[in-house]
Amino acid sequence: MEAGDTLLINSGSTTKQVIRSLKMSNVRIITSNLGAVIEAQESEMELILIGGLLRSQSNSLVGSLATLSLQQVYGSKAFIGVDGLSVKYGLTTPILEEAEIAREMIRRTPGPVIVVADHSKLSVVSNFMSAPIDQVDMLVTDQGLSNELREELEKIGIKVIIADLNPQI
Repeated sequence: MEAGDTLLINSGSTTKQVIRSLKMSNVRIITSNLGAVIEAQESEMELILIGGLLRSQSNSLVGSLATLSLQQVYGSKAFIGVDGLSVKYGLTTPILEEAEIAREMIRRTPGPVIVVADHSKLSVVSNFMSAPIDQVDMLVTDQGLSNELREELEKIGIKVIIADLNPQI
């Protein structure tokens, strides 16, 4: 991240971890993730919640008000959590309203779109498409990613980053 970045970040446990890792960064986060409120306390980040209808099952904000507020901003980068990522079927989630928020965040990001997902979500297809795979610039995942899928993703131009889940302090 660069100082001054505006990051669009959707809801989910993996994206909450992204927000946690940015605690001491001088960035602006625009998010549907209510868990970000706790993470932003005593941090250097500026946090903007998009508003909308509370979806308590995912601790997120969704609906037409959320989409309308996203239509007023642009992000320098987007971090998108998914329930499924497939080369053929793209980014998917089981909840229509969550797919709409992710889709709008991707649409409002002229910079890189970064998908964050552990290996259990890769090659999985869920009910609703957020975006086709060609809208993804980077995938951050864990060491469970198969070599075959990594090669396939890199072949279509997606940079793959394996996250260090046990960083040395």
